[in-house]
Amino acid sequence: MIKTLYRYPPLCGLTLMLLGTEVSAAGATPVRLDFDQRIGERSERIGMRVTPSQVAVLDAQQRPSLLFDRRSAVLTLLDHEQRSYRRLDPARIKRLADDVNAALTQARAEASALPAAERALAEQRLQELLGAPGKPPAAVHFKLTAQKGEFADQACRWHEIRTGSTPTGRVCAAPPTQVPGGEAVMALLGAMAKTYDALNRQTLLPLALPANPLLPLLALGQLPLSLEETRAGVMIRSRLLAVRPLEGAADLLVPAGFSDGFGGTP
Repeated sequence: MIKTLYRYPPLCGLTLMLLGTEVSAAGATPVRLDFDQRIGERSERIGMRVTPSQVAVLDAQQRPSLLFDRRSAVLTLLDHEQRSYRRLDPARIKRLADDVNAALTQARAEASALPAAERALAEQRLQELLGAPGKPPAAVHFKLTAQKGEFADQACRWHEIRTGSTPTGRVCAAPPTQVPGGEAVMALLGAMAKTYDALNRQTLLPLALPANPLLPLLALGQLPLSLEETRAGVMIRSRLLAVRPLEGAADLLVPAGFSDGFGGTP
């Protein structure tokens, strides 16, 4: 039953699904941004190429895993193992939601046909995948401190993070206009949040999607250069390592030979 839902690769790649409003690219200076991100014991380096027309997120092998057209606001998710791509726009988000709903309906039917003991376990696993409805998350608040910081030669101000009334960490943030490529990164984060919301509004049940740790910081309205926070007992760290002039060719394209993962246009 669970395999029915896992047949849809986009469910496993939504951490980097960014789809949103048009971003002005006029006057942007091409740069490369490098971040170090740690969630619990897992650590990864995230590279971003920011050009006047595109933001490309790179994987550990320095291959583009995501392309974001800053003028049309169309995002393309790349799967190098499957040699496929998925362009994401509102029509395709709806198509993905329809696929998820069909898989969910089938999974429920399969679970109901199981013996009682197996049915309970199958329903439990399904609920873990989807996420159980709960209380609305506590509001996140930011309190500016007197401390200043600097990461990759970019100045920032430290803020205390409180979730509800509980201190949960701190973030050093800067106005996005003061960091090369900062406005593009903020646009991507905002677009990611919109994508999560659009998908969950169209699925039968909310999905327990992986979340970028920077998303809750959108309320601050500034670009986080360093984050140290504990959420649900898990330590999250993220920091900007480098801002460099972009080297090499112009914007990246979908590699030759990659097929449309949606099977053609809607």
